[in-house]
Amino acid sequence: MSPIFPAAKVGGALLKTFAKPVSSRIQSLARTDDFWRGKTVALGQALNIVSRRITRVADNSKTRRAIPPLKEEAALDWGATFIGESFVFGVTTLIIVSEYRRAAKKEREHDMFKRLQREDREAQRLRDIAHREQRLQRLESRIE
Repeated sequence: MSPIFPAAKVGGALLKTFAKPVSSRIQSLARTDDFWRGKTVALGQALNIVSRRITRVADNSKTRRAIPPLKEEAALDWGATFIGESFVFGVTTLIIVSEYRRAAKKEREHDMFKRLQREDREAQRLRDIAHREQRLQRLESRIE
C-alpha cells in the first residue's frame, strides 16, 4: 500500500534544505566566536597537514620536510568550511539511514504479511483435510 503523500521523503528534502543555511550559520560562528575561532584554526591547520601528507604519499615523495603552517585566515576558512560541510554530510547521512531503516521496516512488514498469508492458506488446507477425513469416516460408517 503506497501512501498518496510521501511525508518522509518530503521531510527529508526539507531537512536537507534547512541544513544548508544552518551550515552557513555554523561556519560564521566558527569564524567569529572567540571560543570556536581558535579551535577552527587548529582544525584547519590539522587538515592542511593531513592533506599535504596524503599528497606526498600519493606522489610517492620521500621528503620529510616540515609542513609549514597556513596563515591564520586560510586555516580559519578551511576549518570553518570543513565544519559546515561535515554538518551537511551528517544531516544527509541521517536522512539516508532513516530512509533505509523505514524501507527495511516496510519490507519486514511485507514479509510478515506474506508469511501470515501462507500460514492462513496452510491452516485452511489442514481444515479442508480434516473435514474430508470426517466425511470419509461418515461414508465408511454408512457402508458398513
